[in-house]
Amino acid sequence: MPQLLSQILKPFVNKNVFRHNIMVRTWRSSTQSHGCYPMMMIDHILKVGDSSDGRVERGDESLGSQIQNIAMSSCPDINNEDWVMAVKFSGSKLKLYRHNKDFRWIDIETTHESISPHSSLMYSKKDQRFYVPTPGCNYLCSFDLNFKEKDKLEFVEVRKTDLPKYELFEFMEINSFTRTDHMVESSSGEQFLISWYYGDECKLNYKELTVIHNTKQFKVFREKEELTDRKTKFMSYTENIGDLCIFLGHGEALCIPASTIPGLKPNCIYFAGHNYGVFDITTQTCYLFSTDEGLLSSTQFPSWPHPLSLTPN
Repeated sequence: MPQLLSQILKPFVNKNVFRHNIMVRTWRSSTQSHGCYPMMMIDHILKVGDSSDGRVERGDESLGSQIQNIAMSSCPDINNEDWVMAVKFSGSKLKLYRHNKDFRWIDIETTHESISPHSSLMYSKKDQRFYVPTPGCNYLCSFDLNFKEKDKLEFVEVRKTDLPKYELFEFMEINSFTRTDHMVESSSGEQFLISWYYGDECKLNYKELTVIHNTKQFKVFREKEELTDRKTKFMSYTENIGDLCIFLGHGEALCIPASTIPGLKPNCIYFAGHNYGVFDITTQTCYLFSTDEGLLSSTQFPSWPHPLSLTPN
């Protein structure tokens, strides 16, 4: 991020930032398979507190709120001073900053019922709006670049179509998982809704039984643009996103063509959360990154590079 942005957020950044060429293994079946997925990942924690004049300042270890993710309308630089940034804090708190306007943060009034606490905030260049799913993902909470204090949030209905048919045991299993939902947009304007499922597993460590939360699967929905309007988005289930690959973590979701970066696999979801790994949408198989010590996990918030950091000038 440019120096200007770092001055606004004043983040504390963990310097243990680079991991690559990590071997992976699948948990889906008893047959073990291996592969190599070159990648880069950034681990960071942002700790901030509110000031009385609306600015966001860095807090200490015991005070302040935690930033969950940031979404921006465009990359801030010398040649572009007309940009807008929205920040989603832990829980359901949102703030908006319009550079070259009033130079202060705007509090966006939300409730726990209107904002999913674990889903990510995103900006759509096509719609010129910010979106974050509601807890059940029946709606997308939405606001535009001109949102002002005391304005009301808008809600866009989500209608999922062409849903896969499940056997009874599959239906019962998926209903037992925890789910988060994430919107993402490709550079060409295609929009996808990703449902990320986690499940509990028991693990024996030094004769002590512990429960861990592992990624289980993903469901991908593609927007039907011909049916979508301002109040409703029709999302069709798909197992084919072509050459694209999607990155999910504790940040704004990222969607890029796999052919533009050597080593990326198309039609895949790279994820960083309770585990680090890759989900192959074609085969519906989840691969988890591991080392000699076992599966990778972290108590810190893992994030991929922000989408704007990979956008050509």
